[in-house]
Amino acid sequence: MKNFILNSLRGRLLLLLIVTACIIGSIDFAASQFIITREMTNYISHVQRDQINDWSRLVETLYIYHGYSWNFLRNKSSIQMLFPTDQLVLGQPQYAIAFHHHIYPSDVSLNSGWVHFPIQIQRKIIGHLLVHLSPSTALLHLDDQLTTFFSNIQVIFLLLVVVLSTMIALHYLRKVLMPLEQLAMVARGVSKQIFMIPLPRTKDAQITAVIQAFRSMQVELKKAQDSRERLIADVIHELRTPLNIMANQIEAVQLGIYEFNQDHLSILYNEIIRLSSILSDLQQLNEAETGIVQLKYVRTNVRNLLLTIRELFLADCLKLGIACEIKVSENVGEVMVDERRMIQVLVNLMSNAMRFSKRGGKIIWTAELDSEDNKKIAISIQDNGAGISIENLPFLFDRFYRADNSRSRETGGSGLGLAIVKQIVELHGGDVSVSSIPDVRTIFRITLRSFS
Repeated sequence: MKNFILNSLRGRLLLLLIVTACIIGSIDFAASQFIITREMTNYISHVQRDQINDWSRLVETLYIYHGYSWNFLRNKSSIQMLFPTDQLVLGQPQYAIAFHHHIYPSDVSLNSGWVHFPIQIQRKIIGHLLVHLSPSTALLHLDDQLTTFFSNIQVIFLLLVVVLSTMIALHYLRKVLMPLEQLAMVARGVSKQIFMIPLPRTKDAQITAVIQAFRSMQVELKKAQDSRERLIADVIHELRTPLNIMANQIEAVQLGIYEFNQDHLSILYNEIIRLSSILSDLQQLNEAETGIVQLKYVRTNVRNLLLTIRELFLADCLKLGIACEIKVSENVGEVMVDERRMIQVLVNLMSNAMRFSKRGGKIIWTAELDSEDNKKIAISIQDNGAGISIENLPFLFDRFYRADNSRSRETGGSGLGLAIVKQIVELHGGDVSVSSIPDVRTIFRITLRSFS
């Protein structure tokens, strides 16, 4: 039980609610006792004063009735005979009357505890009624009875409050914590890579926010797992192809099917280069995704950047009869980029355009201010090749994804170039997108923040 209370959120919350209810009940009990005692004391004092004031007015009446004289007091064997006895409120009081420096009866000793009430006629004080009050046994008994009665009621009420609070707290905590317990079960499933367990539903806004955040994490983890599995399968597949080619070539020579010559050596060399290229691309992609890449920003002129790319591919363009045109708007100036990395991005895009352009085709580089944000520069490359189907466009920047597997392998692509492009552009705070019309054109577009 102790472990349940200390180690369980439900137990700690329940204990907190019970302790809070007890503290509030105790404060209410003490306050009620204080108020009852104070009001009872005030009531007794008020009633006593009212009755003594009545006796004071009675003395005034007797004084007037006897010709404004105190002689009537001599006919009384005891002043107690003047006043009725009210043992309930006044107990057993002593009375005295002080007038003209005399006290009646004369044997009264005015020690502490006497209360003075003026006796006056037409606002002139003619004497004082002195009263020495003694505790009223009846009132004290009544006070004890009332205090005990209200105390018992409050104790019962406090117990009812604690019991009801506990029951309500248990019901509410069960309602609140059940989704969290179900969420914990889902989390245990996720830790075992089981992602399809349904999440709980609740009307509580805060817990709903937690569940939605967990759902987002669940989706991202599922994507990450699928991506990892796809990456492993793709890497195995990509590495197996050149390894199989090299193994088959070596085995054929060993079996004497043909003699080893320069052609076979070239095949082996090309496959080794291909393996090296795949591993190099994987390393670059990993560095970009993990943020290991340290960018060295410099002010770079966009027109000069595009001219550099055209110069790099000039020989290939002439060989294939492909025209390369550059269009840069006058209001396009400089960007702040890592020039080496940005050249890598543009080379990847140019390589793709060259690879899939028709012989005698045309590639157009365009640089202009972004229509949605004039603080950004949009750089696009358009080719008039075979194009890309709509269903392939969303996956084009995924690792090892190819819209046409057989053609991509023949042309030497690793399937990692566009993934690297996306990561490097995003590291610069930019965006990359693609649009295509099959058999008409394909346009890759990147946006970068202008230096100005």
